[in-house]
Amino acid sequence: MTPFITEQDSELQLLSNVHDALSINSEASQRDLAQYTNLSLGMTNALLRRFADKGWLYMKKISKRNIQYVLTPQGMKELAARSKRYLKNTARLMNEYQGCIRRFVQDSSRAGCTSLILVGDNDLEFLFDYACHFCKLSFIKIASEDFNPQHGYVTSNSLIVFSDEGRYESVQKNIGASADVKRYTSVIDILSSAEALPV
Repeated sequence: MTPFITEQDSELQLLSNVHDALSINSEASQRDLAQYTNLSLGMTNALLRRFADKGWLYMKKISKRNIQYVLTPQGMKELAARSKRYLKNTARLMNEYQGCIRRFVQDSSRAGCTSLILVGDNDLEFLFDYACHFCKLSFIKIASEDFNPQHGYVTSNSLIVFSDEGRYESVQKNIGASADVKRYTSVIDILSSAEALPV
């Protein structure tokens, strides 16, 4: 799961990518920067001009066809400030996610759950593992393509959490309206109470 990306985050990412590219090759052309940042040449041109207008980037004409780009001290300061804000926001979001996951695992434990099965890859896997360890539940991680509801590791006391919404919906359809449906959920459903989670 990836944290919500704002326009400012995208701008920060591009500014950071331009800085990295210029650190590797101080004579990088606009085409080089476009390739490094994985943007079209036109978009790169527009954003470089925007950065120059904001005073973050200095564009020096070397010849009729060549321009040298340099991140200004103001650009470096902006990059540092935005990086700090991004890290603070990410840390706050992780704390919210940790709280949601821990409450969910604690409630599941109180309801008689003895194991949590995380199906699929998820960036928050370590938070589920930690919460299970804290609440004394077994934590099992299964690849999405390997999950089988009839397998022996799925017991009546297992709770199954899906990282992939599509896989979750597919299993829900197969289960139908049986009592088992309460034992299945998704990471998105668990995190829905987090304030900063985009819907």
